[in-house]
Amino acid sequence: MSKIYQDGTYLAKNSTWHEDSPYKAGWISRLIKKNSLAPNNICEIGCGSGEILNNISVEFGEQVNFFGYEISPQAYEICKKKNKKNLTFSNNDILKEKNKYFDIALIIDVIEHVEDYFYFLRKVKKKLIIKYFTSLLICLY
Repeated sequence: MSKIYQDGTYLAKNSTWHEDSPYKAGWISRLIKKNSLAPNNICEIGCGSGEILNNISVEFGEQVNFFGYEISPQAYEICKKKNKKNLTFSNNDILKEKNKYFDIALIIDVIEHVEDYFYFLRKVKKKLIIKYFTSLLICLY
């Protein structure tokens, strides 16, 4: 992964760390509901400012737990202020976390920044648990 996410370069060029989060959150919420999924926990890998998860957490309420993972210390400083009972952000690499599994993993605007995305997706797949005969990996780019 490029160092621009850790050294402040990306934030300098994208001061809001993306502004279309409410739109994306709405699209993702509709997709989950349309497929009649009932997740207990959802994670977002590369959550940026955390606004997508923040919006989805409002939509689904406290019965679902949300976890945001962000490797950029600058983005983490933005998203950690949004922590609440069912929404937690971490300045860690999800692929290095042990014993962390999710019903749904969101990877929004991340794949295009990953050099070996096949390796990345194989590793992320191991973080999903099978529930109701389905797991969902949502990638937007």
